[in-house]
Amino acid sequence: MDKIEKVKEKYQDRIISYLDEVRKELEKNNIITSIVEDYSSDDIYFGFMVYKDEKGELENSLDVSFHIYDAKDYDAKDYDDIEGLNFGTEIVSYDGEIVGELIPYNYSSNVWVLEDEDIEERFNLIVEESNIYSMIKLIKEFYKKEWLNMDENIKEIRKIVKVILKKYNLDIKENKFSVKYVSFTDLSRDGKFLN
Repeated sequence: MDKIEKVKEKYQDRIISYLDEVRKELEKNNIITSIVEDYSSDDIYFGFMVYKDEKGELENSLDVSFHIYDAKDYDAKDYDDIEGLNFGTEIVSYDGEIVGELIPYNYSSNVWVLEDEDIEERFNLIVEESNIYSMIKLIKEFYKKEWLNMDENIKEIRKIVKVILKKYNLDIKENKFSVKYVSFTDLSRDGKFLN
């Protein structure tokens, strides 16, 4: 078993407990979440989903995660003599927007630690520094973005159009005009706009 697998085995219960604490605080603030899961595959990380509403749609979801990073997957690609581990927390939208991130000593010579006591210190640092209430604030701010409320905006636009049509005694079927709607998520993902 290599070092990162040993660290995962040693810290996974504490990581899950920490993420569950974050999740419960979010739910106390009426923010809908999934359960904490082990998402590990090529990377070692645990996380849960946050949803805009009870529909649980992925399109407006966030991934809150706690990672164990291995230098050989990052800096060791460029530097043969670098080894070690680090931890990190991330909040990332479905479309890949980084809403929040904390990786201690990232982009510095101190980013990687190897000794057990240094790994323990780094773990404690990230749990202490990744303030749960700051995470909640970041998530609430993310969901305040106007484009996420597009469905509500479209309903309001339809009401206004109906009032205008009625006022001028116009019939939609008779005039044969249509409104095309595309979500901003699709636009940003595809990089395309309707003409």
